[in-house]
This record gives sequence, structure tokens and C-alpha cells, in this order.
Amino acid sequence: MNTRSLLPRSVVRSCLLVGALVAASRAQAEAPTCLYMWGGNPPLLFPSGITINSAGIAYVADTGNNRIVQATASGTTIRTWGSAGSEPGQFSTPLGLATGPDGNVYVADYMNNRVQVFTADGVFLRAWGEYGDGPGELQGPRDVAVDRFGNVHVVDSSPRVQVFTPMGQFIEEWGRGYVAGVPTSVAFNDLGWAYLTVATSNTVLVRTGQSSYVTWKTFDLYPGIFRAITSIAVDHSGNVYVTDRLNNLVQEFTATGKFVRGWGQDQYPYCGAFHSPMDVATDDSGFIHVVDTNDSRIVVYGDLPVAAAHSSWGQLKVLYR
Repeated sequence: MNTRSLLPRSVVRSCLLVGALVAASRAQAEAPTCLYMWGGNPPLLFPSGITINSAGIAYVADTGNNRIVQATASGTTIRTWGSAGSEPGQFSTPLGLATGPDGNVYVADYMNNRVQVFTADGVFLRAWGEYGDGPGELQGPRDVAVDRFGNVHVVDSSPRVQVFTPMGQFIEEWGRGYVAGVPTSVAFNDLGWAYLTVATSNTVLVRTGQSSYVTWKTFDLYPGIFRAITSIAVDHSGNVYVTDRLNNLVQEFTATGKFVRGWGQDQYPYCGAFHSPMDVATDDSGFIHVVDTNDSRIVVYGDLPVAAAHSSWGQLKVLYR
């Protein structure tokens, strides 16, 4: 009997697709272990950005409180600075942030259409930007990153990425005409490649040279799909991490866009679950720090030895207040 004639072709295609996805999920690398989490409200209120400096100190854009929180990587608050407003040192929706080789902290002050620069201890140094579409002008800066030469790349909603000196002098812009949507985040690998996440089209635009671009296409279903791409990070091994706030996932890719693994789900308050992850950063030890925005916390992951990864939950450290 020809059983294929009993099922509509659409059903057959769906079954084959589901089977392929199950096989892919089984073949993917094991997800990293959720090591601990910190934050909560208080001290954090809908955080949107994080960066870890070379000393392992975390800086978090505490967006709901319009301030920056400096903390140890394990979540102990060192100091905070900022308040709502438009004066120097004040914020109106701080989003992405980065640290430079000199230790200074660069913050994308979204609603104030500017970038603010502080010392590692939070002392205001300078700011640049005003509303507009010209060189050096900004329209809702969403993220900031520092490349290997110390130049500051600002992700602008206009849409483009503008490049400045650490003092705020405009150098160039890139991405205009290549960005199919609103850019949200940028990160660099050790080779100098720039990875730019683009909302609306839910793609990753990779800039491998002055005018050389490669776009990672999205797929129809997980793995590889993005519903609401928000941020990106690259570790020193070249691994690329992308957050998706609607899928409540972090996905890992190779430097050239091959899917490696994904993890996370909406099951608050458990360690390893997300409720709208908005940013991700890696540190020099290889740990992955995820900003779980709607749960107002930071969740930290790492690849542990097999014995440790399968130990009981009670042996893992949880810093949630």
C-alpha cells in the first residue's frame, strides 16, 4: 500500500521539518551551566546593558533607575551613579555600555541622544551628540563598543554605526544602506570583525572589512531563528552569542554563523530561564553574563566539568536578592 497518499503533502513536510529540528536539537552542544544569578528589584530595575572589564568588574545599565551600577562579577554592588535628567552624569534611558582600554566607561544615553563617558569609578568626563542625522549627531543611540584600536562605535537608530575617537571626534560611519531595520547592538572579535544585530529583519550583519559585509540569514524555526534580536557578544575564542527577547533564548554561533547551541526559556524564577533577555557579555574567564531584563537580574553561565555540571542544584551558588 502506498501510505504516502493518505497524508497531505503539507503534513508530510511538517513532519519532516519537525524531525529535522529534533535531530538538530539533539546534535547541538550541551548548554552551559547556570552558575548563579544576582540583582532583583532592588537593586536593579529593568536593566538593559552589561559590560565586564578586564579586571572582572561588571557595569550594568540600570535602565529603570536611570543609573549605572558597578559591581563585582558575583553581584556585590561597589557603587552606583546617575539619576533621571539631561545634565552631565544624568540619564534618560541608558542602554548599551562598554569599557575602553583606559578603563573609562562609555554609555549610550538613548533618550538624550548622546554618549557619556566616565572614569572606572563613575566620575563624569565628557559627553557628545545631539539629535540629528548628520556626522556626529545621534538619533536614539542603543549601544556602544570599543574596537581594538580604541575607537568608539555607536549604534544609532538612524540606522547606522558611527565611529568616534575616545574624545568624541567623529571619524566615519558604516552600515548605512546595508542595515535592513533598526540596529540594536555591536561587538567585535579579536580579528576586528564587527557583528551588528538588526531588529525588524532579525539578522546579524558582519563587517569583515572597510566595505565588506556578510549577512546571517534567519531560518524558519529554531535553531537559528530570531524573533526579536536584541544584543550580541563575542568571546576571545571567536564564539558569538545573540540574545532574543521574545524567544527568551541565548544562541551561540561560530564566527562564521554556524549554530552551536541555544538555551533559556520563560520559567521565572529558575536559574537558566529568561524573561526578555536584553544583553549579553563575556568575561576573560569565559563566563557568559546575560541581562534578564523583565526579571531585573543578571544570570551567569559557564562550561563546567561534567561532574560539576551534573551536581545537585544545592551545590550551585545563587546570589539573587
